Amino acid sequence: MGVVRHGWGCTPDPAAAVNYLSAAASNAATVENLALQAGLKKGGAAKGELVLAIFELANCFRHGWGIPKDPVAAKQVRLWSLSAWRLLTCD
Repeated sequence: MGVVRHGWGCTPDPAAAVNYLSAAASNAATVENLALQAGLKKGGAAKGELVLAIFELANCFRHGWGIPKDPVAAKQVRLWSLSAWRLLTCD
């Protein structure tokens, strides 16, 4: 969503980027939940997308891109991102 946030090839719209990132994180979490319910012990293929969306949302909170700066939220979202990354990379 950096494309929309920064305006690479389009008009910059940081607020829309936050909405898209939130939707991407929500959709990826749903896919992962369904994969776990289907019996896949390590989840499905959307883990990487989930981690990236959460990481980018943390950057939005940290820098005030599309939403007011919120260092506390940025740190919390960043910690979620790191936790998700560990889940993605563990065996």
